[in-house]
Amino acid sequence: MKLTCERVKLLEAFSLAGAVVPSRTPKPILENVRLKVEDSKVYLEATDLEIGLRIEATGVDVQAGGEVLLPIRRFGLILREVPDEKLNIEAAGDQLVVRGASCEFQLPTSDPLEYPPITSGDRAGYCITTGKIIHNLVRRTAFAIDPDSPHYALGGIYLEFTPERIFAVGTDGRRLAAQEGAGRLVGKPAVDSVVALPQALRLVDRAVGTSDEELYVSPQESVLEIWANGLLVVSRLIEGRFPPWREVLPRTPAEVRFSIPVGQLLAGVRQAQIVVDPNSPGVIFHLRNGRLILSARGHTTGEGRIEIPLDYDGPEARVRLNPKYLTDFLGTIESEQTLQVELRGPRSAVVFATGDGYTYLVMPMAMEGA
Repeated sequence: MKLTCERVKLLEAFSLAGAVVPSRTPKPILENVRLKVEDSKVYLEATDLEIGLRIEATGVDVQAGGEVLLPIRRFGLILREVPDEKLNIEAAGDQLVVRGASCEFQLPTSDPLEYPPITSGDRAGYCITTGKIIHNLVRRTAFAIDPDSPHYALGGIYLEFTPERIFAVGTDGRRLAAQEGAGRLVGKPAVDSVVALPQALRLVDRAVGTSDEELYVSPQESVLEIWANGLLVVSRLIEGRFPPWREVLPRTPAEVRFSIPVGQLLAGVRQAQIVVDPNSPGVIFHLRNGRLILSARGHTTGEGRIEIPLDYDGPEARVRLNPKYLTDFLGTIESEQTLQVELRGPRSAVVFATGDGYTYLVMPMAMEGA
C-alpha cells in the first residue's frame, strides 16, 4: 500500500475513528484504526465490538492499494505534531512508514486481516432523515438518561419510527425528555423501535453535525445501522424494556398554564441556583398574577428571590424543582424560543413544551416544611 495524504484532512477522519477505539481492551488489535483502499477510495475503520465506524478519508492520492493497521496513539501523534501539509504513507508486511518533508517514522504494525470487519446488516427497511434532525434528537434527550441505572434501558436513548416521524426519548425515572423530528420510512424495518447506545448517536452527530444532507437509519433486531455519504456506523442495542413513555404524557391541558422565553427562565434559575442548599438543591416556583417568583435558601448559603414578569392571570401555584434538571433542559434550546409550561400541583410532574416537538417532564421535589 502506498499513498499521499493531506495531513489535516486525514487527521479529521482519524480523530473521528479514534473516538471509537477503546482506551482499555483485552484485545490489543482493537487499539488500531484500519485504513483500507477500495475502488481508489480510502476508508478508516474502528470498533470496540459494540460500535463500529467506517468513514471515507478525503484528500488522499492512492498510488498502490491495500490495507494497514494504524496504531491509535503513535500515528495520531504524528498527524497532530508533524507540521507538513502532506504525508507519504507506505505499508508492507509488519512495517508502516510515514514520511514528511523533513521527517520519517517507521512503526511496527499488526496484520490487518485479524481486525474485526465493519459489516452492514439487513437494510430491508430504513428511515430517511437528516443530520440536523439527528443532532436535535440527541442533544435534547441524551442529558436525561441514567447510564448507571440497573434498568439498562434507562441508560439509552429510545428511538421510535413511524411512517413520517422519528421520536427520541431519554429518561432517568425522575425526568423525561422527548423530541420528535421528520423521518420517512422506506420499506418495513424488522422493528419499529430500539434503545440505542447514546455514544453511537453522539458519534453520528459528531460526524454529520447539523447538515441537511440525507441520513439513513435502519433499526434492526440486534443492531442500529446509520449511514450517509462516506459514513457507516453499526451499533449494538441496549437490552431491556423501555418504559411506556407515552402513558406519562398528559392527555388534557392543565388549568395552570403560562408562556415564558427560554432565555429569561434560564437566567432566573441560574440566579436562584446561587444560594441553593447543596444537600437539598430545590428552587421554589411561585406563580402569581403577572409574575413568576423563583426563590431558594440554605442554612449556610443564604436566600435569594428573583421575579420574572409574565403575561399571566390565573390561579396561584407553587412547586419546588431541582434547578439542575432545568438548566440541563433549558441549555438545549435556543434562548429566543418560547416555552409553554403546565403545572398540576406540587406533587405532579411539571410539563414544558416548545413549538418544535419538544416535551420535557420533571417530577417536583417535596415542598419545604410539607
